Formats: sequence, structure tokens, C-alpha cells
Amino acid sequence: MTNSQDHFSNLDLPDRDNSISAMMSRRVAKWVVNKPLVLKNEQPIVTISFDDIPATAATNGAKILQAYGARGTFFVAGGLCGTDDRRNLWRHAGQDAIVELAREGHEIGCHTYSHHNVQSLDSSTLVAELDTNKAFLEGLDCSIQIENFAFPYGSCGFRQKRVLEERFKACRGSRPGIQFRRVDLGMVSSVELYDIDIDANTVRKLIDETVRHCGWLVFHTHDVKYAPTKFGCSPSLLEATLKSAELMGATVLSMRDALKAISRDPPLL
Repeated sequence: MTNSQDHFSNLDLPDRDNSISAMMSRRVAKWVVNKPLVLKNEQPIVTISFDDIPATAATNGAKILQAYGARGTFFVAGGLCGTDDRRNLWRHAGQDAIVELAREGHEIGCHTYSHHNVQSLDSSTLVAELDTNKAFLEGLDCSIQIENFAFPYGSCGFRQKRVLEERFKACRGSRPGIQFRRVDLGMVSSVELYDIDIDANTVRKLIDETVRHCGWLVFHTHDVKYAPTKFGCSPSLLEATLKSAELMGATVLSMRDALKAISRDPPLL
């Protein structure tokens, strides 16, 4: 199991700043907890999240989740909606697909509007990106409410993290791990669900550990298809993940619903 950023060279990460101050800022963002939450969930939780939203995530991924009675979190960069990604050879889901996901009960999250490396943005530009994405996504359908965020490329500086954690209920990072006892809502740990990095047996072991300690395990991936890209998973791996969660007694929830269970928020009347 590797860190998501291992798949990106410095050339792949837009506006990557490798100065000592920038690297220190990224390190501080990962390890300094400004927004802690004690886990109060009564059942172990597994969350499946999708970044960028290739069309196959909105079709294959959502259908597989729904077949297990589960819902996921789809982090959308509105500026990519309906466009082709020539590097990864996928097409991003269009507006109708995003609306359909929301109407089926999946969570739509923020991934900036233009899929920027947020550490390269000053505060005003970052806020503008978030406002634009929120307006775009919530304007598609009244059922869409943007509550949570995922860092594009898994990269963030400390200053940007502070802006984002004040804006969203939770921000999902790409540092692998399982949430036990306490979670940093400013950078939720997440494990890659990529066929090139993980297999069904390793997934089962992670879920087993989550169940034994009543934790919260978050996975992230991109495309969902046979012969997926290096950032995606096959339908069989996604199905194996959901099957393991089902057999071991873990509840599969979107990030939005997981946060409610973790904090034991009372139901809306």
C-alpha cells in the first residue's frame, strides 16, 4: 500500500513547490491537527470515495455500490465535467450523471473547480475556486449540498488546510490509514483502492482491523472498469471490498453519513 502522491512525479503535480518552506508546510498540514473529532460510532464504518469522477465511476461504481445497498462520495471538479482526460484516457461524468448520483442518494463533494493543486493557490483564489464549484454543483439540482472536500493530487499546505477545514465539515487527504478513536477532520486518512496497489486479501485485512477496533476506513479511487488505469479499480475489486464489509459487519456509508454516525448527530426531524 502506497501513498497516492507516490504515483505523481514533480512534473505531474501542477505548480509543485519543492522549496524547503513549501515542503515543511505540507508536512505540518499532514501532522498538525486543528479540527479533531472523537469517534463515537457504534459500528465500524467503511467509506468508498471517487475523485475527479470519470464516467465509469458514475456508472459502474455507483451501480455496484447500490447493488449492496450502499452509497459513496463522489468528489467533483466542476470544470472537468463532461471533458476528456487525455493523460488518463477517460471521460469525466457529465452534468446529468452528477444529478443522477445525487438523486440516488450518493454524496457529491468538492474537488475545487479547476482541479488545482491547492498549495499553489493564495487564499482569495482558493476561495474563488470553492465558490465557483459550489455554485456550479448546487446549481445542477436542489438535492446537491456540498459539505466535504478532497485535496486534488492529495497535496496541501498548512495555510490552505486552515481555509478548507473552516469551510467544510471534513477534508479527505491521501495519507493511508484507518481512523481509530479520533479523526483529523482537516485531513481524513484514506487508502488507495487501485488494482495496481492493493488486492482483495489486503482489503479484507484492513476491513478486519477496522471492525476489531470499531474504526472508520476510507477508500479512494477514480475509474471503475475492467483493465482500469493506474488510478482506478476493477469492478471485481470494488465488489470484493463491499462483500468483505458486508460479511464482517462494517457499515458502508458516504463521508457525509459517516460523519453523522461518528459524531452521533441526531436525525433531522
